[in-house]
Amino acid sequence: MSAVTVTVSKDAKAALGKPALRDEGARLGFRLTLPAQVLVLFISVFPLLMQLYISVTDWSPLSGLGWWNAWEM
Repeated sequence: MSAVTVTVSKDAKAALGKPALRDEGARLGFRLTLPAQVLVLFISVFPLLMQLYISVTDWSPLSGLGWWNAWEM
């Protein structure tokens, strides 16, 4: 086996900084899409939780007094 000596130029050193810039772009992309991701999560999770609540309780949206005669109480 032999050892190989490699010299690194200034351009190669500058190229080493590129992944940090790429990571920063990925973080920015994540931050910009986070509100949409939270909205999609809410739109998909809230109905599921409401469905689970309605299925394990006796609650019904049709039970109780109607709104049209609520003023008579």
